[in-house]
Amino acid sequence: MSSVGLSAALNNRMDYLVQRQNIIAGNIANASTPEYKGRDLEFQRLVTRAGDNIGAGGRLQMAATNSQHIGGSGFIPNGGRLQVNHIPTRLDGNSIELEDEMLKMSSTQGDYTRMTGYYRKFMQMYTNAVTSGR
Repeated sequence: MSSVGLSAALNNRMDYLVQRQNIIAGNIANASTPEYKGRDLEFQRLVTRAGDNIGAGGRLQMAATNSQHIGGSGFIPNGGRLQVNHIPTRLDGNSIELEDEMLKMSSTQGDYTRMTGYYRKFMQMYTNAVTSGR
């Protein structure tokens, strides 16, 4: 994966996490709204958006840096779409489990922190590579 591809992949993942956190915050805000159906965001086309190793049919292809590498069949990433939980968990028809939403929020925040750390390291390495040639 090229440096541009890695940067794009990290940016796309962080964008996805921001969108997901906004949706979870909306769920938490509507935890006491009757008939509210909880929403979540499926994993977006992070790999597809980066675009480096996409083959025919939208399948992710393994990168081969040597002609003797074994090829893989690849997989189709999830198509990022909004999921709505239609199963009410309470008598008022609301499907929000506040504890679950708080766990999702915490997990999403941890993932975002990790991605920003990866991005920071990538930029340090990129800067070192560019400035070391002077």
